[in-house]
Amino acid sequence: MKRLLNIGIILVLLLACIGVTSANLVNNGGFEDPLASGTFTPNMASGLTGWTIESGNIDLIGTLWTSYEPDQSIDLSGCERATISQSIVTVPDEVYKLSFALAGNTYDAPNTKTVEVFWDGGSQGTFDFNTNGYTTANMGWKIIEIPNLKATSSSTEIKFMDVTPVGSYPSICIGVALDDIVVDTYTPPAIPEFPTLALPVALIVGLLGAVLFIQSTKKN
Repeated sequence: MKRLLNIGIILVLLLACIGVTSANLVNNGGFEDPLASGTFTPNMASGLTGWTIESGNIDLIGTLWTSYEPDQSIDLSGCERATISQSIVTVPDEVYKLSFALAGNTYDAPNTKTVEVFWDGGSQGTFDFNTNGYTTANMGWKIIEIPNLKATSSSTEIKFMDVTPVGSYPSICIGVALDDIVVDTYTPPAIPEFPTLALPVALIVGLLGAVLFIQSTKKN
């Protein structure tokens, strides 16, 4: 009985702390479809499921390097810097967060790879990744998050543009690595007022006190 009570209280606390997880609105955000040909499929100008390759071409990476999750990623510059886009379903006036895993092709200079990100036609800035010290086995993936993105219609375009300067091999074949692109709804964190914070704290303290009281009674 005591074990069941303890488990029940733990579940209550977990439910109080865990928020609702939204579904990813991006189709093929991990670039798992289609399957790459062996180590990679070079210079794709079309055929990337869910995405439009607006200009340039990409390399669809299989085993050439370690992707962020789970099996594939892309180099946003095949042998020509690319721009990829996708229109996602949104709710007007709803607020969203865009996140993605960023790294860089480690095979050649320049060491710093740069991507520009767009939401609904507006630039959200450029993001750099320095490949110095990283390898194909240890890509050093980092997560970029862009919150507070407001939708203005039922369809919103997201876009990624490789703006890495021209490298030495042989022109611009060594670019930005992208993986795990996610868009979901975003609720800005609220600063709780004292009464709002005090109530759940009091509840938790009360539950813990009840457990300790019951345990003490059992021992006596």
